[in-house]
Amino acid sequence: MNKACRFTLTIPSQIGAKGLHSNAVWVIRDPLAPPDGITEESWIFRGLTPNSLLISENQQRAIMSEYALIVVDMVNDFVDDKGALYCGQSARDIIPFIKGLIEDCRKSGGLVIYLQDTHEEDDKEFERFPEHSIAGTWGHKIIPELAPQQGDIVIQKQRFSAFFETELGDLLRKHHIRDVEVVGVCTHICVMDTVGDLANRDYNIAVPRAGVADFDPEFHEFALKRMDRIYGANVR
Repeated sequence: MNKACRFTLTIPSQIGAKGLHSNAVWVIRDPLAPPDGITEESWIFRGLTPNSLLISENQQRAIMSEYALIVVDMVNDFVDDKGALYCGQSARDIIPFIKGLIEDCRKSGGLVIYLQDTHEEDDKEFERFPEHSIAGTWGHKIIPELAPQQGDIVIQKQRFSAFFETELGDLLRKHHIRDVEVVGVCTHICVMDTVGDLANRDYNIAVPRAGVADFDPEFHEFALKRMDRIYGANVR
């Protein structure tokens, strides 16, 4: 296991992690130990300090097959400074972090899912917001820095929650996903609404602060608190 990956998940009891409960949430961070093992210092735990944790490459693949990274609405109209609803510099700042998560997820066998805000010209949403992310336009495209690759999945959505009239629910069930990490924009709109619907379906959810952004700093902080306290997401 030469490559590090960042993800949150529940640890199945059969892994045999000493001192850990079966549903402990953990995060892998660079750098990992050499292929012959993983040292305690290579791992970051939320409130947990096990004596040792050894996991085989096959076990890693099995775990990652239950993990999905959801990238929310990183489209030109939200993230490019020429976009119709540019979310500000904070949206640009999260790009490197998200790119790293995507690359690690791909290499480790997880499922990368892009959500793409998608509207028709007469969408009712434009009664509340300026026109944005109209299908087929430049603003609708996912930013080039995070361009989807073969094997990734792109889901076009018309409303704030990615579960509304999309195939996301069926897709997660098909791939036997248990653990979902959510990044992207905007924290208090599509990120929070999607996280809420994940919570309603009993997924294990992680929301890294470094991977979400919002045009409204106050609502951003409120959304992080709400996802933590109400939806039970691991906001770190």
